[in-house]
Amino acid sequence: TAAGELFYREAASIIGQVEQLGRVVRSVAGEPEGLVKLGMSSGFAVCWACDFMEACRMILPKVNLRLVAVDILRMRSLIASRGIDLCLVLDDEPIQGFTRQPLFHQPLSMAGLLFAEDVAHTISLERMTHLPLVLPTRPSAVRSALDRAFQEAGLSPNCIAEVDTFASALSLVNAGLGNMIAPKIFFPDIPRHGDLRLIAIDPPLNVTACLVYSGTTPPAFAVQAVGDLLITHAELSLRNRREEKESSL
Repeated sequence: TAAGELFYREAASIIGQVEQLGRVVRSVAGEPEGLVKLGMSSGFAVCWACDFMEACRMILPKVNLRLVAVDILRMRSLIASRGIDLCLVLDDEPIQGFTRQPLFHQPLSMAGLLFAEDVAHTISLERMTHLPLVLPTRPSAVRSALDRAFQEAGLSPNCIAEVDTFASALSLVNAGLGNMIAPKIFFPDIPRHGDLRLIAIDPPLNVTACLVYSGTTPPAFAVQAVGDLLITHAELSLRNRREEKESSL
C-alpha cells in the first residue's frame, strides 16, 4: 500500500542513519572507513568501474566500496531509501530532495560499424534518420537530449531497438545491427571497441555528468571521501583524454 511504502522508506532511512553512527565515530580520527554504496550508470560502470575501484582500494583502504550499476530512476529510489549513498550518472535535471553536483559536460557521438569507409568527421540529425539506431530507454539524459533535438528539427529517428544498459547497446552495435549514441568518453577504455567508428553529431548535443547525493542529510565522512576521489578520477580521465588528443595532432 502507499502507507506501507512510505513507512518502509522512512524506516530504511532511520536504520541507515543508525548503522552509520559507528562508522562516523570511528572516522573522527581522520581516516575514512566503512561501507560506501556507489551507484553508476551502466556506461560509467563499463568504462570506469575497474580503475576507480582499484584507486579506491589503494587510497581509501578502510573503505569497503560496493558498486551498483542501475538506471537513473532506480538510483533515485535507492538513494531516497539509502540503498546507495551516492551515484555517478548523466543527468541534466535537478530533482527536489537530492543534491546534484555537476562534474563535466560531454558531447554525444555516434558509434557504429557503418562508418568504416566514411571520411566525414561529423553527422547531421537528418543523416541520422536514415540509419538504424539503438537508443537508450526513457528516462535517460542521452535519450532526452536526442528527443529534444529531433523534435526541434522536425525529424524522427529510425529506432530499431531500445535497451536499458550501455553494454547491451554495444553488443547490438558490434553485431552490426545498428548504431548507438553515447558520450565519447565512454569508448576509449572499452575492450574490443577497435572496430567501431566514432563520429561527432553536428550541431553538438551535450549531456552532463553529475554526482548525486541524498539532499536530506549531509553525506557521511567515508561517502564524501569516495565522492571527492571520484571527482579527482573524472578530472584525470578528462585531462588524459585532452593530452592524448593533443599528442595525436
